[in-house]
Amino acid sequence: MQLNKVLVIGLRQLGLPVAKYVKEKGFEAYGFDANIKATFIVSGPKRWQG
Repeated sequence: MQLNKVLVIGLRQLGLPVAKYVKEKGFEAYGFDANIKATFIVSGPKRWQG
């Protein structure tokens, strides 16, 4: 079983570069932050159900 999805919580100084890095390495990267604009940078316009 191979996992290929990564969730990064907190997309500030460290989280956003980490999320971009794992996305560049071929993983499906998702990000979450209290600032919704930062979340869209990593995850794209996904449907949010919360």
